[in-house]
Amino acid sequence: MEFTDFIIKIRSLKNGTQVFEYNLDGSFFAEFGNSIILDASLRVLAEVEKSSGRMEVNFLVNGIVVTECDRCLEKLEIPMDFRTTLSVKFARTGEIGEQIVDDSSDDMVIIDPSEGELDLKQYIYDYVCINLPLQRVHSEGECNAEVMRILNGISSGAERRESREDSCEEVKENLRENEKKNEEADAPQLQGEVSEESLEALVKRFSTRKGK
Repeated sequence: MEFTDFIIKIRSLKNGTQVFEYNLDGSFFAEFGNSIILDASLRVLAEVEKSSGRMEVNFLVNGIVVTECDRCLEKLEIPMDFRTTLSVKFARTGEIGEQIVDDSSDDMVIIDPSEGELDLKQYIYDYVCINLPLQRVHSEGECNAEVMRILNGISSGAERRESREDSCEEVKENLRENEKKNEEADAPQLQGEVSEESLEALVKRFSTRKGK
């Protein structure tokens, strides 16, 4: 399928409804470069409703796309089944090139009718990518077993290292506390008070001097 097949000839399009059908495979997405979609088998229906001053393109997309599993990086098939609408307004002076969003939150684009064309390929690509799930992973137990074994080994090793580091910190903290206690025990006590023995000795010495 050529990319020119996605161009709607607005000038030659009569008012009313017309349906365009596209069958997409991996080559469609490869043309965009660095696509997260590796392969696809999609059927896209574009129902174009044209009236004076505006046009709506209702997309119906269903099929399967292939991407990478976020967990094991192996290929993952994701079913697609969604509808969306692109609203097109024919520009007046000063409006060309604007892009706005209407009250229903569907995309609206303003184009110059004198150009006579509407290219759907970028919109189709964007809509498919937007409708991919945020987290793309195999069901539990379906990931590549060898890859998961390696990843689990790395994770277990990291947990062991973290556990050893925690144990070392605990030992260091205990040693610091013991050293602090030993220092406090060995430190000389302040002589803030006089013992009874010292007081008696001082009294006896004073009495002896007085008797002389």
